[in-house]
Amino acid sequence: MVVLFGRGVTAPPLSHETTIKESTDRLIQRVAVLAMLVIVAFTAYRVLNAKVKAGTPEPAYAIGERIDLPVQLVTAAKYNLLVFARSTCGACQASKPMIKRMVTEVPGRRPHVAALLLAVEGMKPSELALADELGISKQNVRTYDKLAETKLRAVPTIMVVNHGERGRWRPGDRRGDVHAAA
Repeated sequence: MVVLFGRGVTAPPLSHETTIKESTDRLIQRVAVLAMLVIVAFTAYRVLNAKVKAGTPEPAYAIGERIDLPVQLVTAAKYNLLVFARSTCGACQASKPMIKRMVTEVPGRRPHVAALLLAVEGMKPSELALADELGISKQNVRTYDKLAETKLRAVPTIMVVNHGERGRWRPGDRRGDVHAAA
């Protein structure tokens, strides 16, 4: 009996052609549950697989490998903490607290480390402001707009490099003896 507007109404009995056997009903339920489980498992697989692929990328340079940057970009310090960034980059803006912490703590603990900002969009006032926000002095801002010629894939990128054998550098060397450092 079904209650409609406060009255009990009984539905007419179903005809023989419209009734479904209980076994067929159970089979449909099982297929539906199985289909939902397959969909959930497939979705979980895709999500987990995407997270694994999007995890920590391989470094562009191995420790000790010669990097393809002009020698003129680095300072005379034994090590250089290079920050490749753009003031217009959302990821760079979001990473500012972490980058600033590295820029202030690493050279503060290790006086032989200089922090540099390699502005990949040229020397614009917004890039100088970014350097200031990161705690990098204006004299340590360099323009480097040839990111595509390196193995670096994205900004922000942070690298520590050393000089290798400084005595072998010659002015005008395109790829001096600059190595990725630990």
